[in-house]
Amino acid sequence: MIKVTERPKLSVLFFTYNHQNFIENALKSALSQSLTGYELIISDDFSTDNTRAIIETVLQKNVRKDITIKLNFNFKNKGLITTVNEAMYLAKGEIFVLMSGDDISKQHRLEKTLKIFQHSADIQLVWGEAIRIDINGEPLYTPRINSTYTIFSYSTWTKNIYAGSYPFGASAAFRSNLFNIFGPMQEGQHGEDNCYWVRALLLGKIYFQSEHFVYWRIHNGSISNHVGDFKNEVWRSRHLAWMEKHANFMPQWRADIIKAYDLNLISWIRKTNLIFISKRENATWSLAASSLKAEPWTVWWQKAFRLLILFRTCTVLRFLKVRISQRCRDRLWIFWAKKKSCRAV
Repeated sequence: MIKVTERPKLSVLFFTYNHQNFIENALKSALSQSLTGYELIISDDFSTDNTRAIIETVLQKNVRKDITIKLNFNFKNKGLITTVNEAMYLAKGEIFVLMSGDDISKQHRLEKTLKIFQHSADIQLVWGEAIRIDINGEPLYTPRINSTYTIFSYSTWTKNIYAGSYPFGASAAFRSNLFNIFGPMQEGQHGEDNCYWVRALLLGKIYFQSEHFVYWRIHNGSISNHVGDFKNEVWRSRHLAWMEKHANFMPQWRADIIKAYDLNLISWIRKTNLIFISKRENATWSLAASSLKAEPWTVWWQKAFRLLILFRTCTVLRFLKVRISQRCRDRLWIFWAKKKSCRAV
């Protein structure tokens, strides 16, 4: 029987930018949680629409004395990474829960998330499933739920930077020590979930609950889950930019891995292994994007060579087919269009 610890304090970090069509329902879901006594930090990254006015109206009509509310309205657009870092500086809780201005959290999300953290101090990050909805709130895809859980952690010799899990910040929560120990995220082309997933694994375990925590909005204004149409050149351009961001996570990962080693949180063997697989992860995304773009052969082979020296010959051969064949590229585009519209990647 796992011993349940004393209830830790919880902070909700609510981020929004130009979400006037969705912000009201999203914010109300953050204010109507079954849990009591939590902190809500609302960060708006200089929205140019009516988002801020709607936030102020919702707060006037939905006052809960047990919730501590902090407002952080940027005076200019600072980008996601800076906005997340600033919100974490303001947060006082031991648990950080991320929410977005275009998603809707289920009423018991905070309560169930907190109970999981209370089970074990080794659990550094918790995330759950999501019901995918369109701009009108209609379900697009609902994953099957079997009331099970999975725990992910690094073994002595890890083959995957995420230990077999996948980053999904829309339903994620993590301990504040991931920020306190590693510090603010570096500026760059990476996502906050990709960073904190690795940080959580460096310090302990990740817990996935096969239960719906959020309604996840799929729309073209989103950074990572815009609706896919593989024939649309604008969508292809956005998707390629998203893939190329995945090829630039290495600096953040490397800094965190070295920090964990310097603090004697991981061994030299694990540090070496993780730096190696992070290089391989970045090189794989780089070659994948290059293959879809059918870049010149001189450029493509340079990127392929980076994977070859990382012992990924089969991966290089697979993407070689994509680079050569228009039919293979179309198949891969169709795959990504379906993937982006229906589930997290």
